[in-house]
Amino acid sequence: MEINRNKIPIRDLVQEDRDDQFLVRLEAKLGKEDEVAPSLRQGLSLVRKNDNCGVVRDSAWAFESRQFRRLNGRVLLAAFFVGAGIMHFVVPDAYLRIVPRALPAPSLLVVLSGIAEILGGFGLLAPFARRVAAWGLVLLLFAVFPANIYTAVSHLPFPGILGQTWAQWLRLPLQLPLILWTLRYTRAPQSREFLPTS
Repeated sequence: MEINRNKIPIRDLVQEDRDDQFLVRLEAKLGKEDEVAPSLRQGLSLVRKNDNCGVVRDSAWAFESRQFRRLNGRVLLAAFFVGAGIMHFVVPDAYLRIVPRALPAPSLLVVLSGIAEILGGFGLLAPFARRVAAWGLVLLLFAVFPANIYTAVSHLPFPGILGQTWAQWLRLPLQLPLILWTLRYTRAPQSREFLPTS
């Protein structure tokens, strides 16, 4: 439905202009994303044809807000893994001590796990590699879990709070939220959430 601008208050015109700017930014963003489903483009077209429809406009803003939060969480998680991976090479002795004695070549395991964390962290930032990187990091978190168990059971001495028994045992359940956080990025983008429901 066409909008008669002569009958719209100036305040509404300002809001409408802001919405137009938002739609331009959103369209530009969608054009650069390879994973965007056709339904998103349908939603964008629907917003342009019905820019006086508050439900559609609110859905568009909600979609952008969810995408922004999701991107921030992914960047934060990527920084965590890259930082943790770098520490494997900065203080390798600390990681060598937590490798269970039953495992062979502890030095090689520390190097490989550090490289895996760094590559996985950067992979989270690349749209074409995000899902594969997330799955790889989930598997890595399960793979290194025995080292956390070994640290708590053996009560390995570490300086500061990391050497406290309660802290070493508390680290075990804290692995679960990290796994669940990483699993969020193994899923495909929820493109249909952009479309309003009838």
